[in-house]
Amino acid sequence: MRILITGGAGFIGSNLAEHLLAKGHAVTAFDNLSSGKKENLPPGAVLIKGDVRDTNAVANAMAGQDAVVHLAAEVFVAKTIEDPALAEQVNVLGTINVLQAARQAGVKKAVLASSAAIYGDEPTVPTTESERPRPMSPYAITKLAMEDYAVFYASNGLPTCCLRFFNVYGPKQDPKSQYSAAIPAFITRSLEGEPLTVYGDGLQTRDFISVGDVCRAVELALTKGSGTCNVATGKSVTVKALAGMIVRLTGSKSAIVHAPARAGDPRTSLADVTKAKKQLGFVAATSLEEGLKKTVASYKKR
Repeated sequence: MRILITGGAGFIGSNLAEHLLAKGHAVTAFDNLSSGKKENLPPGAVLIKGDVRDTNAVANAMAGQDAVVHLAAEVFVAKTIEDPALAEQVNVLGTINVLQAARQAGVKKAVLASSAAIYGDEPTVPTTESERPRPMSPYAITKLAMEDYAVFYASNGLPTCCLRFFNVYGPKQDPKSQYSAAIPAFITRSLEGEPLTVYGDGLQTRDFISVGDVCRAVELALTKGSGTCNVATGKSVTVKALAGMIVRLTGSKSAIVHAPARAGDPRTSLADVTKAKKQLGFVAATSLEEGLKKTVASYKKR
């Protein structure tokens, strides 16, 4: 299968490119390299530099593809709060460009990366896909709009599946961004013996899933599933406990310190994974401890 990955040089995209190439697929990464890196891509992946906001560039990259995985997005919640218009341009208009180009090119399936952020604060847990969305940030609002457009295009001849990723972690995740996610930030600071900053009381819960498991879910969704599916483990941990686990696994003496809670940061997050198992045949296989050990090892090599 010939597969286009938008945002293919980013964290999830580059891991997915490696996974799909190993399965015998032909992979093209479409990325503006604003946060992704060319060196992230494995040998064999073709890179097309472009932006999802550029209609012609997206159409040209889509030509001849059998499927598309749409990962390109403005993913940093704090940045979307600072600049909602940017989130709208990239996450909504960019998605329309991708779906329109896919339909016109006769693509057989579009898999889109959505987010658990659409559920908002204090959803019913474990959270099913039927939970009423309560988006708390422009990022979450635009991801929900993306899902609505996927439904529209599915009703107009383009099969789609939106995967609601929970907290994804693993090798190649950038620890240096000011918007860095908890795990890469915690690992980097632990390895350097610096304090780990936990926002709020640290008792907020998250359902962390390894990027390797996410890649398997995406591969399955290329030929199965429709509508929306949670992609998660169905298990949660507090952020404070996560920090302690990383300190232990790195053998660090880093202190754990607290800072004020961040805007748009949900209190609880735990997925019901029944639908993904039923529709995709997907069950997460990597425990948090196993995934963290692998991630720590990859950061040490860097």
